[in-house]
Order: sequence, then C-alpha cells, then structure tokens
Amino acid sequence: MMKRKKHGLSEMVGYVLLIVIAISLSIMVYAWLKYIGYHPQEACNDGISISIDNYLCDSTSHIITVSMRNTGTFNIWGFIIRGRNSTNAIKPLKAAEDQTSTIFEANIGKIIFEDIGDATKPRNPMTPNEARDFFFEYGVLNNLTVLDVEPIQIKDTTILLCEGATIHQEIRNCQT
Repeated sequence: MMKRKKHGLSEMVGYVLLIVIAISLSIMVYAWLKYIGYHPQEACNDGISISIDNYLCDSTSHIITVSMRNTGTFNIWGFIIRGRNSTNAIKPLKAAEDQTSTIFEANIGKIIFEDIGDATKPRNPMTPNEARDFFFEYGVLNNLTVLDVEPIQIKDTTILLCEGATIHQEIRNCQT
C-alpha cells in the first residue's frame, strides 16, 4: 500500500494563514496610527485681525517700535513676529527692553499678554480696536524689509496660531 503525502494541502493552508495574519496586522496598525495621529485642532475665530498702524526704526540701537492695532472683533492674546531682509532671510524678532507691563511672556518671536495657567492673574488681551506699541531688536537682519505678524488666540488654556490672519507689512528705511 502506498502512502499519500498531503504536503500540497498543508502548504496552501499555511499561505492562506500567512496572508490573513498580514492583512489583520496591517488593519490594526492603520487603525492605531489613525487614532494616535488624529488630533483635531481648534481654529481661531473668523474675526481675528491685527494691523500695523505705524513703525519707527532707530538705526543706532537697531530697535524698531511697532504700533499694532487689533482691527478684529475678538480679543488677541499675543502674536508671533518675524522679520525679513532683502535676501528674504526670515528671523524671529526679539522683544527689546522691559515691557512687562503689557507682556507676560516674550520669547524670541513670540509675545503672550498673560499667564494662561494662572486664573488669578488679571486678563490683559488686546481688545478690539485697541492699539499698543512694542519694541523689537532687528540687528540680526541688517536690513529689515518686511514684518510678518501672526495673531494668537487663547481658548481655555490652548494657544491657537491664527495663520489665516497673518499680515505682511513692507518696511522702509530700517537698516543697521
């Protein structure tokens, strides 16, 4: 009597199991990546708007005084400011001198008007139609030709960058 070998059938079952396991793993990895990678971001209110009323460059101290106005219908809680020069190099501007009466946090290129983590501190946003003067060092650019200002809005304790409200102001006669 001859024995029959069943290698063909077991190999086929092995391939089918391998394919099913690979597909199952890829579905699980996709679902996991979609879950951890999806964080819907809140958007700024549509009425957020900021403008530069005036500016004054001091070529000896390399300080630009910028008069900004909240031209929108909502409070502005801060802004990101960057400068560009004639070669289109973009640099964040550093807040000059002590401006602690109107600024809570002044990192290079970022101005925040209040401590969002401390509800006991007074609120200090730029209200609609309010204007304030700010002072920035522009010496790293040599020849400041454009200011980019992006407003910041705060909802609860989340800082929202208002990319759609970014302004680009051409600057003249601001050289080192």
